Amino acid sequence: MNVSEINEVMGKNLYRIRKVRGLTQKTLGSKVGVGAATIGNYERGIRYIPGYLIHGLALALNVPEQFLVSELPDDIKNSDIANSNSNELLRKISDRDAWKKAELRKQVQTIQLVDNLLRDSKRRNL
Repeated sequence: MNVSEINEVMGKNLYRIRKVRGLTQKTLGSKVGVGAATIGNYERGIRYIPGYLIHGLALALNVPEQFLVSELPDDIKNSDIANSNSNELLRKISDRDAWKKAELRKQVQTIQLVDNLLRDSKRRNL
């Protein structure tokens, strides 16, 4: 993943979790010491969320940091986020089989991306 894709994933997750938790950008921003516009820029993937702020956002949203920085597992529903705290969410994703499947999906996606890039490169050279 490049920086732009990472920003997009983190922004999408931040937006989804903030909405499910019922917080405005202004409210969340005040909890972590940034403005609503900054939260909006993070959610749109325009700005990279600094590491120190990831921790603060996770605490403010009561979710594990992993929920902000990587793709959410498919089995995590909005209702799970709405009705669970950080520890309960961690337990849900710590199920080894579900975690392995999510990691395997990421590896397959990476291989597919590399394959597509190689094919595109080969076509351009023809």
